[in-house]
Amino acid sequence: MYFCFSFRSDIRGDHRVFNKLIDVMKERKIGFSNQIVKKTGTNVVTTLANTLWYLDYHHDKFQNRSINIPAPFSQFHGYYKHDTAHKKEPQVNFPSEFKM
Repeated sequence: MYFCFSFRSDIRGDHRVFNKLIDVMKERKIGFSNQIVKKTGTNVVTTLANTLWYLDYHHDKFQNRSINIPAPFSQFHGYYKHDTAHKKEPQVNFPSEFKM
């Protein structure tokens, strides 16, 4: 396994999610081979971190609709602070079978 990911500044929430993801991967000994770490590995980690960042704000909505977030990903909660983001509240459109 090979890690070639540099930590990002700890100021922004999305960077903290990225850093936490790298820490979790190292703890679980998840990595990429030397041949693919720079291109594929970076793409996989960045995409997963961005997805976790987007879903962070919606944990309560998922829970209210009985949608369980798998345990390894539930620790990525509390990083998105909407009140300091100065952005419109993100929306998630659930398929009709998930609506109550």
